[in-house]
Amino acid sequence: MPLDYFFSLSEAGKIFAHAAISVYQEEEMERLKAQLSILAAGKGMKIRGQ
Repeated sequence: MPLDYFFSLSEAGKIFAHAAISVYQEEEMERLKAQLSILAAGKGMKIRGQ
């Protein structure tokens, strides 16, 4: 989302956009963690914190 578009939104729109981006980032992080675990397991390694 371009910044000029973001800043043209209403306060409610900005809150909604920020929440949607946060949810997307969290889902992407979980997907990447799962892929990393699969790759590490294939190498016989364990990821710290899991």
